[in-house]
Amino acid sequence: MALYFGALSVFISVLVAVIAGLPLNLTVGFKFPYEGYFVVGFTSTFFYYLYIFKYLKSSFSYYKLLNGIPLAAISFATIMFIQYNIAYITKDGFIHNLPIGDTLKSQVTFLNYLLFPQEGIFFFLGSLLPMFILTSRRIICYQCKKSFMEERLLFNSSIDDYLKDVQQVQAHFYKDEINEFAEFIKEKRMLTKFNTKKRNLPDYTFYHLICNPCNSQYIASKKHNDIGEQPTEEKAYKIVARKALSD
Repeated sequence: MALYFGALSVFISVLVAVIAGLPLNLTVGFKFPYEGYFVVGFTSTFFYYLYIFKYLKSSFSYYKLLNGIPLAAISFATIMFIQYNIAYITKDGFIHNLPIGDTLKSQVTFLNYLLFPQEGIFFFLGSLLPMFILTSRRIICYQCKKSFMEERLLFNSSIDDYLKDVQQVQAHFYKDEINEFAEFIKEKRMLTKFNTKKRNLPDYTFYHLICNPCNSQYIASKKHNDIGEQPTEEKAYKIVARKALSD
């Protein structure tokens, strides 16, 4: 399935480039070719990265991020190959899609055309952006430092009940009784109206963080910002219980 979404990213990026006419005849509102290449580069990996971050939580590995590089390369090479076969070049070096001047492929080899343009820099910068956006929302394992942890929302807590909830969740988590822990979480969700569409943020939220490669597990709490309040380190995840590999 990851291969399917990778192919989808490549197809959409090529389709967007063809519709846009990059860089031969801009038709979709891009003011500069570089801007267009950045956008097309973004689409060349977006669906692949979205899939592995959203659906491969239980089998995610760091090395899968590198697969975006060949996807971007395939997209860029395909786009340039299409342009290479339909473009014309004037004596002053202007490349366009009108039948004026010599065909581009009669004047330069595809390899030179592929490696020469500066558009490739903007394309590959755009292809990296989805990875940075999505990784910024994930947590690297505190134990092995090699993979991202799967995050499971447990329940919400008020500021008045927070310390009591910490003690309760620690007691149930360390018992190693999976069913008992699940029942406790289910009860807490019901008490804190977990399933309602309440728009106001709770004071705290508890999460279960799991690293599948090294089997480390953590219970973390997160304090939410009040409306208009500037984020600080105090608002980050706070580990309240852990079962690490070395334990």
